[in-house]
Amino acid sequence: MIGAKPEAIHKGEDRETFKQAMLKIGLDVARSSTVKTMEEARLAAEKLGAFPLIIRPSFTLGGQGGGIAYNREEFERIVANGIDISPVHEVLVEECLLGWKEFEMEVMRDHKDQCVVICSMRILIQWVSTPVTRSPWLPP
Repeated sequence: MIGAKPEAIHKGEDRETFKQAMLKIGLDVARSSTVKTMEEARLAAEKLGAFPLIIRPSFTLGGQGGGIAYNREEFERIVANGIDISPVHEVLVEECLLGWKEFEMEVMRDHKDQCVVICSMRILIQWVSTPVTRSPWLPP
């Protein structure tokens, strides 16, 4: 946590807190629900309406334990693993945005609110179904 306050880590790693922070500054986010049980996850999936769905566990590094569920069987397996692997036993069930483009920036900011872009990437969101033991963010 060199130079990072615990509050900043929490905001970046807690899925619901991050979502609310993005909405607060006027950014659109994918439709989603934060859940802690399989029953809540099933209700979230029904509310979102259709597969594929993205499962994102809270407080795991590099997307560990998450993935894309293309059907009910994959959904159940990935959600169960995500809830188990998350130290707070929580996952975000999110509509899938396959084919969208993502622009990601790593930014360092100091106490005077001065910013430096460390790295930027343009990513075409084009996942393949990955085993839940691997991070979907890391290349094979």
